[in-house]
Amino acid sequence: MSLFYCDICESRVKTTKRLMKSYEKDPDYVLICVVCRDNAQEKVLDDMRCIATKSKSGKCRAFRFTHKHGYCRYHWRKMNEGKKEE
Repeated sequence: MSLFYCDICESRVKTTKRLMKSYEKDPDYVLICVVCRDNAQEKVLDDMRCIATKSKSGKCRAFRFTHKHGYCRYHWRKMNEGKKEE
């Protein structure tokens, strides 16, 4: 059994099958525990957030899902859908 830790506070994160599959596919997967997600305004810095900008509300405040990309899941999917259609 592997041990997984939060990227922010370094506390242990409960292991689930989904988490283990995500780590198998992408070892740079971002882990943020429930406590850090609840206190996101204070604890989570901008380097852990999406770099996309929304037209009306400014910068996206969602969490990145991997250290490889600067986007959240929503914006990453949106960008890749455009590439597939070309």
